[in-house]
Amino acid sequence: MSVLEPSSRKSILPYGELPLLFTQNVGQFDPNTLYFAQDSGFRCSFEADRILLTLYKPVSTEAERTTNGVVLVWRFDIPGKASRLEGMSKEEGKFHYFRGNDPKRHITHVDTYRGVAYRELWPGIDAVIQGSGGKLKFDWLLNPGARVEDIQLVCDGSDEIQLDEEGNLLLFTPYGTLMDQKPIAYQEVDGVRKELGCRYVVESGQEGRRLIGFEMTETYDRELPLVIDPVILYSTYLGGTDTEEGLDIVVDDFEQAYVTGITTSANFPVTPGAFQTTFQGTADFFVSKIDASGTSLIYSTFIGGSASDTGRSIAIDFAGNAYITGTTFSSDYPTTPGA
Repeated sequence: MSVLEPSSRKSILPYGELPLLFTQNVGQFDPNTLYFAQDSGFRCSFEADRILLTLYKPVSTEAERTTNGVVLVWRFDIPGKASRLEGMSKEEGKFHYFRGNDPKRHITHVDTYRGVAYRELWPGIDAVIQGSGGKLKFDWLLNPGARVEDIQLVCDGSDEIQLDEEGNLLLFTPYGTLMDQKPIAYQEVDGVRKELGCRYVVESGQEGRRLIGFEMTETYDRELPLVIDPVILYSTYLGGTDTEEGLDIVVDDFEQAYVTGITTSANFPVTPGAFQTTFQGTADFFVSKIDASGTSLIYSTFIGGSASDTGRSIAIDFAGNAYITGTTFSSDYPTTPGA
């Protein structure tokens, strides 16, 4: 069990805006772990040459409670080189770990930080990781003269790695898709932040590895520091104890997500007052709207009859109304008068 000791600060942030806290390993974790961070639905272990990102979903049945998930391993392609990892922006709060009834095993007053930094991963290049609201944020800091093309990452644990039409990096896993937002880059020029074009590059490496890097699409001043700033968007699980498949998703101007697909779970999460709050057939549509932080449902509903129904595509208008198309095998699928 771990306990977070509150700091003396009086201001209270909304939960979705709370910063992710990183703690140093002083004996409470596996020896390979140097720093650790955990939030709802994921945990991160930071090691000397890699980051282990575990995405998980609790699954409850009448008989037992289990956890399903996947581990993504981000490795820095720096063979034989040991990097230096350090905590950044020390917080007032402390962690205490009380395990078992032997006080000698209890670890208390462990420092917490707002982020961690890998120093000199490649010549002149640092990586700074922070987080809040279910999101991880990577800043790649390049000192004058450092080479963007030196940054090379390997991601193990995903079934497939792709770039979408907007340049976002998609990592497909058995438990959902993780999206790294298209990166931006910038330099401070005479006290003014100048944004620069940048994109992900995915290449084939040795033994079938997929190498992830960056490429500048605009000329920049190599005599000034450069920051590359991608964001790992929230990754959350939406479902019950049976089977779900999300088939389409759109995002509005407020970064709220609208999802549709198919579910066979009678306990799929729905919201009070939804159009259809009970499971009807062998498989139903679901339509769900998720807030920008990925931490709560704004609305969620079943749609279907007594057979099998599937939501395949979703669109929204400027007012936030959702329009869904799909397939139905239900003769009693809900329709409106005069349709």
